[in-house]
Amino acid sequence: MIHYFKGLTRWYTSPLAATLAGLILIISNACTPLPTPSLFDAQVLDSTGTAVDAPALPGDATADTVTAQQQTGISMTGTWVLATDWSSCVVLGDAMEQRAHTLTRVTMIQEGRHLHEKRQICFLQSTPVLGQTTIFPQAALDSVGVIAVESSILGADTHLSYAGGMEVQLWGLQLTDPLAESMPSSATDPRIIDADHDGLPGVTFHLGKACDMQVVQRSLAVVDAQLGIDGKFSGGAVRSNEMYVVAGSNGLCTSTFAVHANDAANHATMVRVDAKGLNLDTDGNGEVDCAEVVAAKDQIVQFLDADDARCTN
Repeated sequence: MIHYFKGLTRWYTSPLAATLAGLILIISNACTPLPTPSLFDAQVLDSTGTAVDAPALPGDATADTVTAQQQTGISMTGTWVLATDWSSCVVLGDAMEQRAHTLTRVTMIQEGRHLHEKRQICFLQSTPVLGQTTIFPQAALDSVGVIAVESSILGADTHLSYAGGMEVQLWGLQLTDPLAESMPSSATDPRIIDADHDGLPGVTFHLGKACDMQVVQRSLAVVDAQLGIDGKFSGGAVRSNEMYVVAGSNGLCTSTFAVHANDAANHATMVRVDAKGLNLDTDGNGEVDCAEVVAAKDQIVQFLDADDARCTN
């Protein structure tokens, strides 16, 4: 299933009263130095204005895409990874930071300044709170499906900024209007589905070995980043999460605590991973899949550890 959304790089956050499942809420102007030359294809035109040795594009790219790339002089068409490092403050007496680390595979087709993206969550982990680490089964990640996002590239190939569109993730529920529709507030709400196919409503997360929870969640996020001399886009991100706990295996997984987004401490990195970037296609099949992305996690990004001081400033 592919969900299509368009968004602007304007955002808002809202503190949420969440259950302990809220501990796992997920996504989740200085001058920019010159980019590394290998990121973008040199556009060489013959006397007819046709690109010479133009790179092959993904299967749904068109001749119009090639023309648009020639006009802008940059080509971001290909496969990238968006690494987001989210901060939340969990209030259990004192505020404690929890970080959620995600790797998202992004396939892009560029048309002029427009980037048509398809995103797939490959990896998600959170830092422990009170000694408990939330485990996100692969079936839960897969249940989100492929998300289509409309983004933009600004500037020229020596000074580039990435303006990410709004990403809307739906976990364990189907909404007719994913942005405006209210979230479920009852376990009998027909919009709650068994998205991970484990026979239970919503999606199932594990709070260490202590308990399991079935949840539904809507996560909204936007990323802005600038190109650095290392060839990576780096910047910030904002998010908003709404969660409803359908059921828990014991009281620990249905207890209520306050969790606040801490957007000032969020970080985002976007790295090209196809043959024009890190070239993570280790099996040589011409595609970079999620398994190859996860295997190269430390090569792509160094995620931050939790630091409660970020929640006291």
